[in-house]
Amino acid sequence: MKAPRDRISIEEVLSTEPELIEKITEFHDASAGEFFFMKDAPDKVHYITEEVYDEAEGFWKVRNEKEEIIDYYGNAVPLFSSTAMMDIIRQHCRLEIRSFKGGWLVILEGSELMQSEEGDDLVSLLWKVMKKVHLDYPI
Repeated sequence: MKAPRDRISIEEVLSTEPELIEKITEFHDASAGEFFFMKDAPDKVHYITEEVYDEAEGFWKVRNEKEEIIDYYGNAVPLFSSTAMMDIIRQHCRLEIRSFKGGWLVILEGSELMQSEEGDDLVSLLWKVMKKVHLDYPI
């Protein structure tokens, strides 16, 4: 069983249809400690140190590790942790996660099964589940 990482990669996100990413991130609220990348610079991972309210523009932004103020909701894409993905999935449907034959098994709504493929870790499977539940189990 492989589970060495805790968040999805930029490559996994970029291999997903932009419309589906938009749907997944639609209700996401940023919080300190989360990782993200900029849409126009997907080669660098950043993290949020705090949320800041922009009085002049009238909406929330974030401060990154370089103390830069970023329009997170307009220009950034989150790199969800496994914990965040489990929490988001649970908002859509019932979720069970089990280890299974050296891999992982996810049970949705008590009956629909999704199993990790050879070489997939838990994070990869949760990302596949996230994409599925946003299509099949809308809020």
